[in-house]
Amino acid sequence: MSREEAKDLLHAAREGETLASRALDPFLSRLLAVWGAVYALGYGLFPESGEAWAGLAVAGFALSFYLGGREARHLRTGAGRKLALLWSAFGLDLVALLLAGERLAAGRPLAINLLVALAWMASGVVLERSGLLLAGALFALANALVFALFPALYAPLLAGAGLLALLFGLYRGIRGLR
Repeated sequence: MSREEAKDLLHAAREGETLASRALDPFLSRLLAVWGAVYALGYGLFPESGEAWAGLAVAGFALSFYLGGREARHLRTGAGRKLALLWSAFGLDLVALLLAGERLAAGRPLAINLLVALAWMASGVVLERSGLLLAGALFALANALVFALFPALYAPLLAGAGLLALLFGLYRGIRGLR
């Protein structure tokens, strides 16, 4: 194989992986809508109820994995498999935090949201999406600042952020159908 043929082959492989990653866009929009709804409902209606949050988290994960199953052909790519493993690990960590329950007391929502932010950042790395990486970093920073400086506003602001994520996910999903 000549140097030029190897270069062309490498370029085609990279382009194929980029196309496979972009094929995940509708799936990511749906996930954003699902988890936006979980946050809007959880922080808007049940900010103090661990049982309601546990139910919302289980429903969110079940729906996420159902949607992932529908997108299986895209998730079989290298990036898709890494993404599925990453979010499975996140789910296990979330269950561990929920099981820790009252021992975490007031810090549990912050711990969970910092874990969410880390999963977003790792997803950005896996999918080579700097916007997703930046969104995770900003989510972590905003969570820590609001939790430390304005604890009374923490639940209402996260409910609002969830509503915005729900609407943006729906908008991206509808726009992607065109």
